[in-house]
Amino acid sequence: QIGQSPTATQNFTLAVPSSPDGTIKLARGNAGATTQDVMNVSNAGVVSFPQGLGNISNSTAIATGSTTARSLANRFADVVNVKDFGAVGDGVADDTAAIQAAFNFIPASGGEVIIPKGTYILSSTLNISNKPISIFGAGIGISILKWTGVGMVGQNGINYTNTAFQPFLMEDLSLKAFPNPSDITQVAGTALSFVYPSLETVLETTVKLSRVEIRAEISGGIQQGGWTTSVYAKDAGRFHAIACNFAGVKKLGIKGIYLATGFNAFFPVINNCDFTAFEDAIYSTGPSSPGGTVIESNNFTGCYRGITIETPTDLLICTNNYFQMYKYGIYAKARTSIITGNRVDGVDEPFSIHTPSDLFGVQIDGTGSGPYDGGIISNNNFGRVSTEPMDGIILNGSAVGTSVTGNTVGTTSGYGTSLRYGIFLLNGATRNTVKDNNGIATTILVYDGSTGNI
Repeated sequence: QIGQSPTATQNFTLAVPSSPDGTIKLARGNAGATTQDVMNVSNAGVVSFPQGLGNISNSTAIATGSTTARSLANRFADVVNVKDFGAVGDGVADDTAAIQAAFNFIPASGGEVIIPKGTYILSSTLNISNKPISIFGAGIGISILKWTGVGMVGQNGINYTNTAFQPFLMEDLSLKAFPNPSDITQVAGTALSFVYPSLETVLETTVKLSRVEIRAEISGGIQQGGWTTSVYAKDAGRFHAIACNFAGVKKLGIKGIYLATGFNAFFPVINNCDFTAFEDAIYSTGPSSPGGTVIESNNFTGCYRGITIETPTDLLICTNNYFQMYKYGIYAKARTSIITGNRVDGVDEPFSIHTPSDLFGVQIDGTGSGPYDGGIISNNNFGRVSTEPMDGIILNGSAVGTSVTGNTVGTTSGYGTSLRYGIFLLNGATRNTVKDNNGIATTILVYDGSTGNI
């Protein structure tokens, strides 16, 4: 029992024994009188005030500079933290149920989920549907979601489906897959899968990934596990990937970003990202897109194919670097295109049968693009090329009105002789202007049935 002073405030340190059920209680009352509990602390850490205040979560507070009191519970619910739902993040405990519960807690109107520092083990697919959501970590390599267990072989990491065209945002997270420790060659499915419906009305939907890493586990410098596809986005509208790191595995069928575009997909932007060891680093397929595609300032290393655009669209592909590529840097079916400032250093296919036209730096295919008319291919550099015959730039199949200027093809010492053609215009390519290009190919410019070119 501690006396109180009406004129002074005193601080005390109390050693309070717990009750048999683990609850710690503080009580008040006069000597010899019945006491009243004023604060209880349960063995689970829940603080309550039986007399007056009630549960502390119902207590109100006014933020500095604001005017309205809010309950602590209401304020804490503004941002959802996965640890509030039981996630541990110690790299050992299975946090699947806890993180799924945090996602489920977000209302249909949307909200934010915080994933603090830690490694969160996941054993099954996480599902989010029909709600706008933002997921924030503490940084790449700091907040890690790691899917493991043989049940994850071929299975997705996060499935996001939305019929209401609502946005998705993810920042500062690593997503890893190591599905089978007994067989490090086995991979999981798609790390992030986004599916929106296709409509004949363009609706502006944003999927944005910023500072997100998607890769296999690395141990002792050896890659273990991984994903079949880093990101699959169907009709995702304004898909943006900014400053991300995507690392695949050196086997066929592995894709980095797979854009399955329909009428509702327009203006994807992929900027300042790194792609390593994919069959297709960026792959886009589907009917004609109403907008354009921007792929800028990315690095591609050790990929089979760099950029493959099967969707007729408008293109801006600029200032990308392609190192140790096995097949080509850029292949695009386009309506119009600006391809400038790219560097393709190393196009070589040492382990499969191919025709000479399989190897190239850039190819624009106007076939079925509706039609292709006008474009610029300028100031690109194709340095170290191939031990096999290859072409620098190819225009084919109705590629019309393209200006090919200021490109440098095959001038790196010791490799130029492996070029077949520097610039190759195939049958159907018309009204193209080719001038002021440099190279040491066997023939810098070849017309194969094309007409009306300058």
